[in-house]
Amino acid sequence: MSYFPLVSKFLIGLLSALVSTNQPAAISNLVEKTTGVSVEIPNPYDPIEVEYLKLLAEDDAAQAEADQWILEDRRMTNASSPTLTLRIKQRFDSVKKDYENFLQRNP
Repeated sequence: MSYFPLVSKFLIGLLSALVSTNQPAAISNLVEKTTGVSVEIPNPYDPIEVEYLKLLAEDDAAQAEADQWILEDRRMTNASSPTLTLRIKQRFDSVKKDYENFLQRNP
């Protein structure tokens, strides 16, 4: 049995999905049609999804900021200072609060 026709159809479908206007949905449909496995793709314009992505960006920014503080602290001293630990905790507390608020509104 030759797998070429199946691979060829899949590659053509994948190429079509990549040039479509709604790539995630097209790829999801292709995967479901080819394999029978349904892949749920979030709507990037859904207000909850937009809010969640902003929350993830805020989390990433807090992590990057804390990483920078740690590097600066290590350059100045050989051990982590207690004020650094408190500063990092305060920075992440606001992100944690935002996550908790988001989850209460969107369980």
